[in-house]
Amino acid sequence: MSAGALLIARFVIYAVRTRRSPLIDVPLRPAQFGLSGTITFVAGFSSFAAMFLLPMFYQVVRGESAFATGVLLIPLGLGIITFDCSADASPSVSRPSSSSPAGSG
Repeated sequence: MSAGALLIARFVIYAVRTRRSPLIDVPLRPAQFGLSGTITFVAGFSSFAAMFLLPMFYQVVRGESAFATGVLLIPLGLGIITFDCSADASPSVSRPSSSSPAGSG
C-alpha cells in the first residue's frame, strides 16, 4: 500500500513539473474536485455498507438462511440496477468531454 501511494505521489509530482502535454491533467480545480469526491465517497460507502451489513443482519440477528437472505436482497439489487440505468439514460447528466481523464470512469 505504501509503495503504491509513493508511486502515485511521484507520478503527480512528475506530471505537474513536466513541460510536455501530460496524458492526464493532474492540476484539478479544488472546489469542484472536493465536492464531487466527497459525494462519490459517501454514495459508494453507503452502497457497499448496505451490501455488506444487510446480509449479516439478516443471517445473524434475524436468523435467516443463506437462501432467504438472498431472496430478501433481491429488491436491493433491482433498485441499484434500476437507478443506475436511469441515471445513465438521463439527458440532464452531462457527458464527459474528450479531454476528461481516462481514469475517471
